[in-house]
Amino acid sequence: MSGSEGILEVYSGPGGWLRRWRDRLGGQGVSFAHPPALADPGRAEVGARLVAGWMPHPMTGAEVELPRAGPWALLPGDPALAPQAHGFGWLEDLSADGTQAARETAQRWVGHWLAAHGRARGAAWRPEISAARLRRMLGQATFLFAGLSADARQPLYRSMATHARALDRAWRRLPHGAARLPALAAVLSADAALDGLRINAPRARAALTRECARARSAAGPCFGQRDPSVLLSLLEALIEARRALAARGHDQPPALASAIAELAAALRHLRHADGSLARFGPPRALRPGQLDRALSEAGPARPKEGQTQLLGYARLAEGHSTVLIDAALTRPGASRGQRQEAPGALGIEFCGAGTRMLTAEPGDSGLSLGGAARGRAAHVPTKVTRTPEGQRFEGGYDGFAARTGLTHARTLTLSDGGTILRGEDLLIAVDAKAEARFMAFGSCDATLAFGLAPGLTPEPQDGGRAVLLDCGPADPWLFSVAHGLSVALETGRRPRLIIRAPITRPATVLRWVLRKV
Repeated sequence: MSGSEGILEVYSGPGGWLRRWRDRLGGQGVSFAHPPALADPGRAEVGARLVAGWMPHPMTGAEVELPRAGPWALLPGDPALAPQAHGFGWLEDLSADGTQAARETAQRWVGHWLAAHGRARGAAWRPEISAARLRRMLGQATFLFAGLSADARQPLYRSMATHARALDRAWRRLPHGAARLPALAAVLSADAALDGLRINAPRARAALTRECARARSAAGPCFGQRDPSVLLSLLEALIEARRALAARGHDQPPALASAIAELAAALRHLRHADGSLARFGPPRALRPGQLDRALSEAGPARPKEGQTQLLGYARLAEGHSTVLIDAALTRPGASRGQRQEAPGALGIEFCGAGTRMLTAEPGDSGLSLGGAARGRAAHVPTKVTRTPEGQRFEGGYDGFAARTGLTHARTLTLSDGGTILRGEDLLIAVDAKAEARFMAFGSCDATLAFGLAPGLTPEPQDGGRAVLLDCGPADPWLFSVAHGLSVALETGRRPRLIIRAPITRPATVLRWVLRKV
């Protein structure tokens, strides 16, 4: 069955559904203003698996078997698939595969989706999802439209028009700031790509400028966002908006240029030595070269001399190694009285000699004290200094103090050209009042966990005092602990290194080192 036949089969079933759908949605006369440029494709290996009927789960990475109708058929049993399924993230991966089978799969799935969800209502039409879907349909239009007859293309044109009109109404109901940007960018992209739309593009242009201008005073740097993957999504949306403005002959507003530069600076700060993006949030698979292309399009870097902390993230860099530490107390721009616990107070990610080694779990510093719950931190003083050994980070976190009396002070030193990372985690009662609280809480066990990046093969060494990390073709690294401590390997979906120690005094230090061997 050809792509045209597949799409028309969906719409021209019994009862003349296609004709009624045309009459209801309108959109006659919509066409491309110019031949669309092919957007960045996704992951070809994932596209091939999609053709074979399997999709990686966005949260676990495990493959999920797909029904013929498309991935949204799985949603009643797994709502976590909704952004990927309804957002058409799979369209980029099928485009990357590029085969005739991939194109026919994409056209069939789009047809089934429009038949089941094409009316602008329901969860599939939440603005953040419909904006992503429209941007992908526009960006992959060359792939999606190939081989389709004129009749088979019309439902796709009308769907794009419906998306643009729905988003043109929806963005005004969204909160100011980051929530509005993807919708506004999608509206402007549609206005630049399609002729015959009935949307208020001047209003969307003015709104984009206002949102960029008010962001710093109202929400703080980077629209109040810290999740690296969210920052990347916002940068891509603003770059698309800038491209759309240029296509219609409009100059780039200074506020938009400043917002793009600010997001790009944050992402460069959060970029590891191997070129990958720090996680510090829910896992998200990036397209090949996605970060590089976004930063390249953003424009040349304007680094600030000696800047080691940005958006609450501290950065150490030596040679081809980087350490990123989440040391934020409050979200950027939070006003007094709005303090919140840091998403991963003193959690670290480490890339050693170009190989990802340690990862931070979202919302977890890796430290637990006898089951005591973390409270809200009152202060997290941090500093990054240059010492004769190398770069050093020092920071503290008192989220456990209210319950246990103990403050967590972490010192990290990256030295020897980035081949040695030393850590010292001190648990201490800082004054008499804190010491009394610790004595009332009693002795407990401390657990310090470090997530291991995918691709490492850990092997326990030295009777439980060390773990060798085999990095494949790269040189191995050895994680070891000080005398009197032990390190265990916790296996599972996300392997971790675990240091356990009894806390019987109001001052205990856990020392460890990760070195290239």
